[in-house]
Amino acid sequence: MLIIDWIKLELRRQVMKSLLAPSHKKKIREKRERKRKTENRPHQVFYLHQVDDPYSHLCCQILDQLENSYDIEVIPLVVGSPPHLQPLKLKCFKNTILKTQK
Repeated sequence: MLIIDWIKLELRRQVMKSLLAPSHKKKIREKRERKRKTENRPHQVFYLHQVDDPYSHLCCQILDQLENSYDIEVIPLVVGSPPHLQPLKLKCFKNTILKTQK
């Protein structure tokens, strides 16, 4: 490997490390929060409603109460059913759950 390739790799690694650092994420979050406050906007909560899901039906009944109790703006979005897991993925998923429960 050439020295230039190694330098490129090292620079890329350092940049990615700094971008993914928790302190960097915290700074971005604080900057966005300051911007939201200066624009006098409430927090936004995206509510994903699935029509054929009974829990979504229960949840949508309390959205007004939630919005009135807190200084938030609820943005409802209708979503479809999640894609069905393929049998192999489902088997791996079940095995993972069983391992974590032990």
